[in-house]
Amino acid sequence: MSARNSRVTYGLLMVAAFLSVLGLLGCRASEADYPTKPVTMVVYVSPGGQLDLFGREAARQVEKMLKVPMPVENRAGGGGLTALSYIKSQPADGYNIAMATVSLLYAMAAPDSPVAVTDFDWIIRQNTEPFLLAVKGDGQFKTLEDLVRVAKANPGKVKMGGTGTGGIQDGIALRFSTLAGIQTTWVPFDSGKDASVATLGGHLDAFIATPSTPRPLLQDGSLRGLAITSEKRSEFMLNLPTFKEQGFDVVESQWRGVVVKKGTPANVEVKLHDSFKQLMDTPEWKEYNTKNWVSDYYLGTEALGKEAAKGVEDARTLLKQLGAIK
Repeated sequence: MSARNSRVTYGLLMVAAFLSVLGLLGCRASEADYPTKPVTMVVYVSPGGQLDLFGREAARQVEKMLKVPMPVENRAGGGGLTALSYIKSQPADGYNIAMATVSLLYAMAAPDSPVAVTDFDWIIRQNTEPFLLAVKGDGQFKTLEDLVRVAKANPGKVKMGGTGTGGIQDGIALRFSTLAGIQTTWVPFDSGKDASVATLGGHLDAFIATPSTPRPLLQDGSLRGLAITSEKRSEFMLNLPTFKEQGFDVVESQWRGVVVKKGTPANVEVKLHDSFKQLMDTPEWKEYNTKNWVSDYYLGTEALGKEAAKGVEDARTLLKQLGAIK
């Protein structure tokens, strides 16, 4: 190679290296400035569901801290897997985040799940509440014993519903039915709100949801709670007995938080975590939780990731025991 060609080649290499460094610095500067555009919050239930309302309230407050809009996008279906599949398909840059719940762990436990727990970084857990089994207020079921009696006399005829198929609510119904020695038919909906409306309309015999979902309808008597999945009675519903005290070892709780795609820059994840943690400490958020019968339940990124991974394995074990999956 001639001296002239060598100089040209060296010059081109230097330019390429310079441009590469500029690109890297630009990328790091962009990450440091995060966010510079709207951050979309994806919710896996239809509009009006409790998770949707929770997500919208969180977005309304957190966008003030991030100083960019945080629009909420509903992607219902697949027990939450539709929403998670969407997040997985997007760039790992923190501009698409999703509301996460323990229900997603059950959905990911299915053998045919298109996503895995390791596809995401679990940013923060914020609050929790138990589940309840509820029926129409003026219907035939006044107690859990009534429902069991009718179900035993009519195998498969009692229809129970909730959000999705193969999720935690379906798992609760299956576990209760197994322990009670009854056969029930599960009917999936896009949200707990949809299931409660179907129950009010007489199209569903009972549904499982978090208490915050049908709270106003429970308060005015339109719906009646038969049992709750907490270890002890809820401070918000002291008259509602637990499944456990009625002879059925069904104990579960629904936590809510935030996830992002695996590989999102660490400083972006820290910014998201700190913003949502700051939200938890505001009087406005605490008032929102109390009003909706939910409690703070904080867990940080690293610990939540480990708990989520264990939760998927626990859910898979339970669903296998109940015969829901092989």
